[in-house]
Amino acid sequence: MSFTRMTSEERRLIYAWKQDGKSMREMARLLGRDASSISREIRRNTGERGYRPKQAQEMADARAKRAGPRLFTEEIRLEVEAKLCEG
Repeated sequence: MSFTRMTSEERRLIYAWKQDGKSMREMARLLGRDASSISREIRRNTGERGYRPKQAQEMADARAKRAGPRLFTEEIRLEVEAKLCEG
């Protein structure tokens, strides 16, 4: 199974369904996702005023941009190859 990020439309639906009192399992079934994905989405992206789709999207985008520097750069790869050739 491959990972797919939650879309802003899915976040809007989660918000509306949450307001309507739908269970996480029911929301998951409607979205074709696992219930744990819905639970995780709500837990990670709930602020002081509760779960809001715009805020949830901003928080998720900020987390996605946090990737650190690549540890195995092209420069390092070339150096390793050279040392391997040397023995």
